[in-house]
Amino acid sequence: DVDGDGYDDLIVGLADCPQVAGLLVLANAHWRLTAKACALLVLGARRLGGTLLANQWGGSASRRRRAYAAQGKTVWRLPSINSLEAIRLVQDQRFDLIVNARTRQIYQPEILALPRLGCLNIHHGLLPDQRGTMCDLWALHERVPAGFSVHQMTPKVDAGPILARVEVSDGTDHDYRQYLGRATGRELTEL
Repeated sequence: DVDGDGYDDLIVGLADCPQVAGLLVLANAHWRLTAKACALLVLGARRLGGTLLANQWGGSASRRRRAYAAQGKTVWRLPSINSLEAIRLVQDQRFDLIVNARTRQIYQPEILALPRLGCLNIHHGLLPDQRGTMCDLWALHERVPAGFSVHQMTPKVDAGPILARVEVSDGTDHDYRQYLGRATGRELTEL
């Protein structure tokens, strides 16, 4: 979303889906990310640094909570997807599927095995070629096609079966925030 609301279009959009039971919010903010965002600001990458700060400390959490509350859906806040609390929650709720969107946590085998249909990840890169963190940003920097992949999560990171591979840019985009806005809209449709 171009206005700096991070990935609210995706997360808020999923609240409207009758198949979505609720939202698991993981403690994702970390001082290292804040420091990196500030360093980007100092180095002149104001938009990227500002977007990272807004994603961590902006009003997204309250917008997301309101969207799920309006649909009568629960929002759970957990320290980690691998915590005992998360494992118990997934067992008690008998989730069929977990969709990972925008977390920096690596799911351990115990949590991956719990949902009946497994866990899906929205990866910001065109798998299997673009692995790791911020692949789309690096792809655009290198002027190669960028997009996202939806894949089944396995204990090996970014290695599960690919269900969708969506090219959002041919590599000529110069505005990362605009690119992310287009990507987020496509992710909601793809899911």
